[in-house]
Order: sequence, then structure tokens, then C-alpha cells
Amino acid sequence: MLKDTIPPISKQIYKGAAFFPYILYTIVFEDTNEDGRLDENDNNDLYISDINGKNLKKIGKDIKVLTYKFWRNEPKFYITYTDRNDTTLQKPKKFGFYDILTDTFTPLTNTHDALQKVEQILEQ
Repeated sequence: MLKDTIPPISKQIYKGAAFFPYILYTIVFEDTNEDGRLDENDNNDLYISDINGKNLKKIGKDIKVLTYKFWRNEPKFYITYTDRNDTTLQKPKKFGFYDILTDTFTPLTNTHDALQKVEQILEQ
């Protein structure tokens, strides 16, 4: 399954540029839940490329992307994801961001830790 979107930021202005010429792709390669279909319930990978499809790059490693969103006029987008290596039944949501200019994915580990503490308190 292949989903591609032109990021909303492409219609905005950032530091004098008229738009960001990128496409984001959510790609499913394998039927990980073994239901006979490739869909949003399977593990996916998030990729970014130039608007012409060149320079395709995978974003993150061993993560299942749940949502992503550009924020204001920044050349980055925020990601909600789960860790594929987490073997717990109810995988906690994690957060991070991808910086287009530096080509780096940064997990927001302090956010993960704080949310897990709140969840533990609420479950008591």
C-alpha cells in the first residue's frame, strides 16, 4: 500500500522559500498482521522524497508511524509512533520529529517518560 501526500507546509512560506518541494509516503511492505491485506493495520514505514520522487529516504527505524503533522512554517514535522521492537500488547505511543534540513529524526524521550509516569499514576 502506498499513500503519498503533499505536505501542507508546501503551501506556506518559510525563510523566503515559496514552498517545500517534498512528498511524504507511508508504505506498507508486508502483511504483518497476516489478514491477507496490506493496510493501515500492518507495520508501515515513512519516507520522504523530493517532489519529483528522487532522493527517497526512510524516516526512523523500527517504528510504526501512527500520525505525522507539519507545524507552522518550520521545515520539520512531528510524528506519533510505536516501537516495533516493543513486545507489550498495548504499545505506548511515542513522539518525535523529523528535521528536513538536517535529515534527522529525533525521538522526544522526555515526553515519552513523562507520559508513562502520568499513565502509571492514573492506573493506580
